[in-house]
Amino acid sequence: LRVAVILLGAFGFALFRAMGSVSMTPLLGEVTTSRDRGRFISGNFLRSQSAYLVSMILAILAIRLIDGIWVYQLIIFTGCAVGLYGSQVLKTIPETSTPRESAHRTAASSLKLLLSTPAYRRLLLAWSGGISMFVLFIPISLVTVKNGYGIPDHSALVFSLILVGGGIVSSLANGSVADHVGPRPLLILYSSGFVLICLYWCWAPAAFLPIPVAAIFFLAGFCKVGIIVCVSHYLLSVVR
Repeated sequence: LRVAVILLGAFGFALFRAMGSVSMTPLLGEVTTSRDRGRFISGNFLRSQSAYLVSMILAILAIRLIDGIWVYQLIIFTGCAVGLYGSQVLKTIPETSTPRESAHRTAASSLKLLLSTPAYRRLLLAWSGGISMFVLFIPISLVTVKNGYGIPDHSALVFSLILVGGGIVSSLANGSVADHVGPRPLLILYSSGFVLICLYWCWAPAAFLPIPVAAIFFLAGFCKVGIIVCVSHYLLSVVR
């Protein structure tokens, strides 16, 4: 029963997060233009990753100082409360009728349009490949560090902190260059970073070496946020 509840909770989180991401994308398109879109999306991620960094530091301190299951429960409850507040803020942003009109299209007609348009098909492959990279690599890296090397929870969370730090640096870098070079070359560059991460784990030493592992997590965070920003920028640049 416990396993079922945890799996159901994880599934629900992923489901509603995906729904929120889909809903956010046209909103980003409406409040930006092609000249400032890359900088705006990067700035958005800079702010969210900075908030994430502060939250992670507080979570690490709480878990390290207080030994109790209620600490984990309180962290999850706080995250849910902040998410609900953020949803209320988003409701205040005015929208045009375009998203509503788009929502009236059937799934079949949208799929037909996607498959019949070469640029959309390439976008789908780029999006799927890019997202799959960090969805597969980052959780496995955390599990490897925690279970493979046997380090405690609060130490494993430090590497999550380094991951977020890489995302913040990536947001800053993207904001400077995204509108000048476009999303495609950056997407190739960030994907190549995950190839390096894969090669490291293939030949990782049996002994725990904190500095190379920290560098790997920083690179993963840098490339993860870079991929998300690029595919979002790519989508809003390609799709009408």
